[in-house]
Amino acid sequence: MIQHLLLLFFLIAFQCVACKNCTKQVLRGGEDIDWKNVPNGWYLTMNTFSQITDDLPCVTIRNVSSPDYQNMDATFVIENFYSNRLPFQFKLHVQGKGDGKYLYVADSELDVYFATSIKGNGKFNMEAAQETSEMLQTPRLTITDYETYLIMVVCLENENLLVWAFTRTTRPLQNVRNEIANQLKKKGINSVHLDDSSCDEVLIK
Repeated sequence: MIQHLLLLFFLIAFQCVACKNCTKQVLRGGEDIDWKNVPNGWYLTMNTFSQITDDLPCVTIRNVSSPDYQNMDATFVIENFYSNRLPFQFKLHVQGKGDGKYLYVADSELDVYFATSIKGNGKFNMEAAQETSEMLQTPRLTITDYETYLIMVVCLENENLLVWAFTRTTRPLQNVRNEIANQLKKKGINSVHLDDSSCDEVLIK
């Protein structure tokens, strides 16, 4: 456990530098979001593979509200659901950076690391921790229609794109899937593969 904590403190201090090509292609020309019109209740139903979401069947966004931190645009709660341990919640504050890019600031970065880097078998995943570090320090392009999808795109240091597509239901209809693909294509993201999550299997109806 002490080794895990030392690694976490190292990663919190680590400064990520996003790839310039990725930034030019993706993180420009977005539209700012009116977070007051973003509804509550989103499910991560499609995403590119990452160490964070590996062994993480479902992620939800709840309690989207007006900011309680200065210079923030919104606040919401992330809840991670695991296959063989209890769910874990942490709060994020949304800080606008212009052109549809937002930095997601944690109440407690240690909580975020424990939520994303300790896997269901109880083992610490260093690669997941590094992805978490990059995501906490890198603005994400965020796209929404306020009704059916909320998409987050971030450029990782290794030039890979991480795409998280949240929807209002655990099983989005094909027309919603098509619109998410169209929104990504508008940003030049044409060949990304999105895996389906297992929210409908792990959540209690």
